[in-house]
Amino acid sequence: MKKSNKTNIEDILTLTPTQEGMLFHYLKDPGSEVYFEQLSLEISGEIDRQVFEKAWNFVIETNEMLRTVFRWEKVEKPVQMVLKEHKLKPKYYNVPGTNPGQIDAYLEEIKAKDKEEKFDLREVPFRVKLCRRAENKYMMIIGSHHILYDGWSTGIILKEFFRAYDELAKGHAPVKPVKTKFKDFLKVLYKQDLQG
Repeated sequence: MKKSNKTNIEDILTLTPTQEGMLFHYLKDPGSEVYFEQLSLEISGEIDRQVFEKAWNFVIETNEMLRTVFRWEKVEKPVQMVLKEHKLKPKYYNVPGTNPGQIDAYLEEIKAKDKEEKFDLREVPFRVKLCRRAENKYMMIIGSHHILYDGWSTGIILKEFFRAYDELAKGHAPVKPVKTKFKDFLKVLYKQDLQG
């Protein structure tokens, strides 16, 4: 069983029924790509790596699910643990060459390797790669496990990231959005189940 640093645990929560189903499939076949999500975005303009990292860590700080790990061994029912702090360490690539065909092939190879790199749900299943394909041209590759968030949330996370990047690049501190805690969502969800 993977040990957790007890001082870094903000909350221990039950799983939603959907998450339980995903965990079941994960445990049945940890190598499966069924719930692996990968998003690739083309970005134009110069990117400051330091600001890029700070912006992502701001988003992680304000989104509980991006600092959540899962436990199922030696517990009665599987749980998810929200960490107080989790720092993202993006991977950076400089794509070699100028031939568009070679650049695209290199990026496809990075994406394929990212898919092969399976998630351990006992660690936060979320990662980011930034590939510089030419001057002022990048591809950002986001890999995550669907157990963390749904497709609808992707747009919200990206909006928050770009807003935070913009504010930090201007030397301003981004404003933390007010959000409902996941445990409050779970209370409503399970109350509905009991009433239904």
